[in-house]
Formats: sequence, structure tokens, C-alpha cells
Amino acid sequence: CVGAAPGTCLVNPSSLVPTASGAPFTVTVGNATTGAFTFSIQGTDGTLTQSQTVSLSVGTDVTWSDTGSTTVTVEAGQSASYTFSATPAGGATFSGAVTFACANLPALTSCSFSPTSIAAGAGTTSVMATISTTGPNSGSGSDRRRQIGKKFRSLATSHNSGGTSVGMGLNSAWLLTIPLAGIFLAGIASGKTDCRIKYQRRAVFLCCMALAALLLLAACGGLAGNGGQGPPPVTVTVSPTSANVYADEAGNSWPASATQQQFAAIVNNGTSQTVTWAVAGGDASGTIDANGLYSSPPIAPSPSSVTVTATSSQATSPGAATVNVQAATAVGTYSNVQVSAAAAGGAGHTDAVTLTVN
Repeated sequence: CVGAAPGTCLVNPSSLVPTASGAPFTVTVGNATTGAFTFSIQGTDGTLTQSQTVSLSVGTDVTWSDTGSTTVTVEAGQSASYTFSATPAGGATFSGAVTFACANLPALTSCSFSPTSIAAGAGTTSVMATISTTGPNSGSGSDRRRQIGKKFRSLATSHNSGGTSVGMGLNSAWLLTIPLAGIFLAGIASGKTDCRIKYQRRAVFLCCMALAALLLLAACGGLAGNGGQGPPPVTVTVSPTSANVYADEAGNSWPASATQQQFAAIVNNGTSQTVTWAVAGGDASGTIDANGLYSSPPIAPSPSSVTVTATSSQATSPGAATVNVQAATAVGTYSNVQVSAAAAGGAGHTDAVTLTVN
């Protein structure tokens, strides 16, 4: 290499004997500082000399170091944050963009950075890496209270309302007796015996007719509540109709509301509210007690949707609800999560952090 500083240009091998097909050799160029450099590669046999110019552009690298705790403990669903400093190496500012990445993340987690990258021309920059887990403690940490009472009470007040038409029919029918009573009294008040007998006979006849009409209205009213088709069918309604819970993994410290769901059942048009609860698929899909309290299994089933049923001996089919059992980030300690930064044209530089999920 002609005009190169010592150690910036290396030729391997340093000499060779040319052949008719050519003899390959390697030239390695480099520089410890940033900038653009030109090298002249020259070869000679003592009589003839050949030269070839090559160029090299050297950018800054990045020094990547943590500035906070490298061990963070979170509940499943929460986020762990780690802070770092990205410093340009070989210059005062970065000559190219700096990007970030995570590796060896546990399942059901994601990684993000703030800022998302560093632009060329920037100097030393503070960076926050955030690892987000999946679980019931995400968001505002609400306790997921079950708002089923109001709906349950509404169902309870309406499921046996089949007798209204009978009452209204009977009440209306009694109005027919008012004119009949008038006729009867008028006959009694008449001064003549023959007239009284005549009116009494008419009143008895009309009363019999009114009684027959009254019975007919009562019969019709009893059928009116179901379109004249007999008593309404007995059905079972389950509330809520759907719910989301997390698999009850061993070792978690989650609230019961994260892994359980209370269900209620109404037997519509039945004489008894007794039901039998069950979960389709058996214990692998969870369990439910005699009071309708569903508990999730330790491992989310596949598919994740399971069915809860409430069966009444009076109904031809059970009531049903759907439960979606979600998987969360597994409880445990992950000690080799890799967080790295790489400058354009340079190698990535990595720091290891520890994530503990409860």
C-alpha cells in the first residue's frame, strides 16, 4: 500500500509469483478514526508496475452501557424498563443511524425502545428499553368486577310473566255484570207482581249468559299469553353470555378475578330454579362449582374457547355461555435477555438484563 499509515493497509500474502490465470491476494484497509480514506495498491516485478486505487469510509461505532438496574420484577401484564447510554465511538457524533434490538425474550412478551433509533449527527443519547409482558395486570389494573346483577334481576322479574292476560280478561268481564244488576234491581222495584216475575226471569237468564261469557273470557285469557298454543316452553338463560379469564398458572400472584368468573342461570317459565353446571371438555377446560363459579385450568386449552352449560330437568336444552381462556407470560426469572445497539456499518453491542415475572 502506497502512502498508507502503518497498520492501516495489510497485504496477504506480501509477495507472490504471477501465473497465466492470475494469482489472488487480499488487501485489508482500515482506520481508527472516522472519515473517508483513499489507498493505492501497487504491485511490481522490478520492471513493470501496476496500481489500483481503493477507497474506505469509516463511520463511528457505538458504546452501549446500562445506566440503571439490569434486574426488574413485574406482575404478568406489566412492563419492565431498563435505561442505557449510547455514545459514539471514534467521533463526537454518530456518522450513521443507530438501531436497537432485543433477543432471547420469553414467550408472550414484546420489546420497544424510546427513542426508536438515533439519527446520524446525534451525540450521546439516553435510551429506554421496555419489555412488555402479557397477563391480567395490564392497563389500569382494574379488578374486572362482574356487572351481572342488574341484568340478572331484570331476567328474574320477567321470566314468569304469563298471567297478565287472565287478570285483565277477568277484570273486564266483571263490567258486564253492572247493567245486569241494574235490570235485576229494576225488576224488583217494579210495583206489579207479574212485572217483577218477568224481570226476575230475564235477570236470571242474562246472569247465566254473563257467567258463561265470563268463563269463556277466562279461558281465552289463559291461552292468550302463549298465542293459544298451551303453556310456554321452559328455557334456561345464562348470564353473562361470554367472559375472558387467564389460565391459572402455578406460582402466579394474581387476584382470583383474573382466573375465575361467576355465572348465574334463570329457568324461564319453570317451577324450580335448580340447575346443574358443567364445562365441556372436562378439567382441561376448567371447572365450575354448584353455584356457577368457573375456575380456569393451569394451562390455556387449544382452542382457547370453552363452553359452560346450565341444565334444568324441566328444559329440553341447557343454557350456555362461552369462556375465552387466555395464556399469559409464564411465571419465572429470565436472566439472559439481550438488549443491543448497532451503529450503521458497525457491529452490534449487547448488554444482558434479567426479567422476573410473578
